[in-house]
Amino acid sequence: MQMHAQRTGSSHMLNRRGAGAALAAVIVAARAPAVVGAASTVTYSHAGITCQAGLAAAQAQGYFRDEGLDLNVVPAPADNAAAMLRGEIDASLVIAWTLVPPFLAAGLTPGDIVATAGVQRGGFAMIVAPDSPLRTLADLRGQKVAASLTWRVMLSMSLAELGMDPLRDVDWQPALGPAQIAEALRSGQVAAATISDPFGVAMETAGTGRVLGWNNSDGMMDDYCCSVMLPAALIRMDRSKAAAITRAMMRGNAWTQANKAAAARLQIELGHISASLADNTRAIQAIDFVPAVAAARRNTEDMLMHGVRYGFLDPSTDVMGLVSRIFVPVTGELSGIVRLPATGDATPADDMEEMDG
Repeated sequence: MQMHAQRTGSSHMLNRRGAGAALAAVIVAARAPAVVGAASTVTYSHAGITCQAGLAAAQAQGYFRDEGLDLNVVPAPADNAAAMLRGEIDASLVIAWTLVPPFLAAGLTPGDIVATAGVQRGGFAMIVAPDSPLRTLADLRGQKVAASLTWRVMLSMSLAELGMDPLRDVDWQPALGPAQIAEALRSGQVAAATISDPFGVAMETAGTGRVLGWNNSDGMMDDYCCSVMLPAALIRMDRSKAAAITRAMMRGNAWTQANKAAAARLQIELGHISASLADNTRAIQAIDFVPAVAAARRNTEDMLMHGVRYGFLDPSTDVMGLVSRIFVPVTGELSGIVRLPATGDATPADDMEEMDG
């Protein structure tokens, strides 16, 4: 069901449905992959959630290998960004606009960690008790809702379009982990909670929750969630490697859009996720894997502006200045297209533009 009605804004210059349909049939490959060096290792961390299926696809389809990278995939530690600065992790996934205070982890400053390209939109659900009377996002007015600041900002524009003050018309409560949400809903501690998939779908399967809606609905459908995240130091030291990592992930997410059920299975087979195949396959249908650079950067600006406009962020926040520090393109758009063979290997497009930083 839809969370809210369509909104307009600069991030919506990219038509989601059209872009998604195009990527569902094609993938992009350079005339010749930009190899960054023999056995150049990259350690990539993941959070074990459905929306990061593009990493499993890139791993399985050999897109990192195409770029001359030896991929090491690990679960993300609690201090994921800090681990990147310590050199323990080379790359990960992030919501680009959270790379600024007050979202940024203690000890980090804007620009230490950056986003290089958006890869997917969607991936979290609003969940309520199975017998809850709440049926739409509008029903959240005056209700206790467990959500982090990130998801409060994510919901802000849709709530505002319903005539609500996103900051005050919902009784925001601290975020809860997946293991806590079912009991909080059952006991009435909260009326609703945000949750990443596949956990929301799994709660429905278990009969402990009901998904009120997903953030791929009208009103949030063009908001990028995951972007490729790299330490700025890597870009300064080896821009070609940063570009290679980004390209591999963009290709992996394009492949996922065209092969959602297969990508959901790959996540489980590669040990990236703990969920039933049925739950993960259902969850992935509510996510759009549409890699882009310019559209994701525009959406990063939009989301920070929403945070300021609706009182979640300091009114003095220099949005444009921050975006220039935290979103650093290192490669072009996937601008040449070829059909996806069953193997995932790609025949280079004759008219593929050279993608440089």
